[in-house]
Amino acid sequence: MKRFVAVLAVLAVLYVLFFNPFGFSWLPFGHPQTDETVTGDVQSIKIETSGAEVQVVPENGNRLWTKLDGGGSASVQKNGNTINVKMKGTDWFLPFSWFRHPDLTVYIPQDYRRNLDLTVGSGTLSFDGKSANDPYVLEQVILNVRSGTADLRDFSARSLKLEEASGLATLSTLSINSAAIHVQSGILNLKHYSGPVSADVQSGNLNAQFAELKGPVTVDVQSGLATIDLPDNADFTLNGKIASGFIDCRLPLKNEQSDSTELKGTHGSGKYTVNLSVRSGLINLR
Repeated sequence: MKRFVAVLAVLAVLYVLFFNPFGFSWLPFGHPQTDETVTGDVQSIKIETSGAEVQVVPENGNRLWTKLDGGGSASVQKNGNTINVKMKGTDWFLPFSWFRHPDLTVYIPQDYRRNLDLTVGSGTLSFDGKSANDPYVLEQVILNVRSGTADLRDFSARSLKLEEASGLATLSTLSINSAAIHVQSGILNLKHYSGPVSADVQSGNLNAQFAELKGPVTVDVQSGLATIDLPDNADFTLNGKIASGFIDCRLPLKNEQSDSTELKGTHGSGKYTVNLSVRSGLINLR
């Protein structure tokens, strides 16, 4: 028995020594790279997190660097034209790991304008631009929320691609030229959103509040719930298809056609199309 305990102790020491799961600076091995220069050939910054509270902060300069407080490990590595940032929280089987909440801050250049790819496995991730009047400008934003929480605000992008499994995501004050959204069983909140959107909701919840309608809207709900809040002065043509669910429209429609299988009509000039499809869920349009 004593020999078995001794072997376990040696293995534990070797694991901590070489993998540095607690981020001790005095250990000789297991020190991953924590910064990278963002050169002109960098097309994408990918940040993948799990089991940590992560904040992405724009700042002046051309460096991407990280600051880790608590357990776990973070690494920065350039691969071709992509800079990869990976964060892993403390392994659950290590002593006191359940009580440690690593905090990771990722600093990125203020004038970076290419692609930002974010994946939240668990834990939280937040990213704020300067303000609604001075948003952070990007070419493309990719957000994958698996079981954690993401909070992004004050940014604009040419395109947005969002995949949400079972987590919670809130995107506030954003302007997008094209957006493709897929919600499985999580909750997605869009606040003060400007731009077109195409969304597929399986059994989750989508709340989309538009500051300005600037393009077509397509929402397909299977067995979930979607609430689409449009400005009172929005100009759109509604095409609603109903299987066994329900579409509740609180906005006045001209030339309304409504029965158990469809809801059609126009609001304002009817400039943009709003295509809604529901199978066994509910869509609120207001």
